[in-house]
Amino acid sequence: MTGWKIYFILLLIIYFMSYMGYEEMRLWELIDLVLFITSMIGLYGFSWSRKLFTPQFWKSFIIASIIWNTGYNYFIPLPAFIDEIIDSEMSQASLATLSLIPYIPCLIGVYLYGFKRPALWEDNNTGSNV
Repeated sequence: MTGWKIYFILLLIIYFMSYMGYEEMRLWELIDLVLFITSMIGLYGFSWSRKLFTPQFWKSFIIASIIWNTGYNYFIPLPAFIDEIIDSEMSQASLATLSLIPYIPCLIGVYLYGFKRPALWEDNNTGSNV
């Protein structure tokens, strides 16, 4: 699980730095931030074997997160400052794919947390349950 802990910390740093670029967030970015924080809570629970919320919550969340990330990254127009930074020849689909690559393991971790860790969710486990 050490690899997951390192990934958690690196992803937190990467996304924190990316959100610092926003002078003003649109509603879409705020929703994305809330969902990202929720994903990180799930990844934290998975990485450190802590019971946070319920497996049913994470099973529902992973489906909603995949739908959201696909729609947000591929179909919602980019903020103006990103258009200024990136090469004008790079399509939104290319940029979306590149931005999702570091996030895919997080989705895998949240999936594993909700679907593949039944021993963690048993009542006799010592993990905290929020």
